[in-house]
Amino acid sequence: MNNEWLKLEGKFYALVKGKVEPKIDKKARVLGIPRESIHIIRILPNNLDLDNLKYKIKDAKMVIEIEDHQVVSISEY
Repeated sequence: MNNEWLKLEGKFYALVKGKVEPKIDKKARVLGIPRESIHIIRILPNNLDLDNLKYKIKDAKMVIEIEDHQVVSISEY
């Protein structure tokens, strides 16, 4: 790893064209993400339950509803 990458622990979420449900890792893992692929970073609450996210698929985006927090979306850039 170098300054061109971010290393973090989390779950991988991906939307696949034509699929209604996103692909979500069952367990958290260490991920390496190229900085150039990150469009925006948002700090989420520490108590966010990654195993029970409330989300909708809207216009090829995964829109995540977080209690007492601004809505977050994951989409292709």
